[in-house]
Amino acid sequence: MESSREDLSSRVSVETVGDFERVKAVYSQLYLTKLEEEIRAQRLTASRDALVAHAKHRIETTFALLQPNLRINGQQYASEESDQGVNMEPFDEALDRQIWSLADSRLGWHKSLAETRRTVPREIEAALESLQAQQSTTFSEDMDVDEAVPEAELSAGDAGQSICRSSMNDLLTSP
Repeated sequence: MESSREDLSSRVSVETVGDFERVKAVYSQLYLTKLEEEIRAQRLTASRDALVAHAKHRIETTFALLQPNLRINGQQYASEESDQGVNMEPFDEALDRQIWSLADSRLGWHKSLAETRRTVPREIEAALESLQAQQSTTFSEDMDVDEAVPEAELSAGDAGQSICRSSMNDLLTSP
């Protein structure tokens, strides 16, 4: 997922073909203006036409090299001859960022859920073992108290409780 995101971020992105044409025109104008200044500064007026032709060729080559990394309206730019602008649905850059954000958030939740699935059962097991150990010590202490009381002093209800406790203790201690 990350490699495709890096691939998209290395591209030049513009909203419309008109925006790209404006960038191209401004770049060409600045390049040729700088060339004219250099021609005047170095007094190369005799070879001006050859230099301008070479500069225009270089500008076209530069933009030809740019085309594989150019995205217009979120779509790969193929060439000026294609009719991309005619049937192209507008690309929503904000929606694209939101989708990527939601995908990252989803991945985070999946990681959190997986971590919870690994740790919570262990915690529950430890809590149950602790509770069982605590209950077994409590029942064994109750049995010690019941054995210390003589049976003659027990009433009929207490005898039933004592029998239940001893049966319960037998169940807990038996393998």
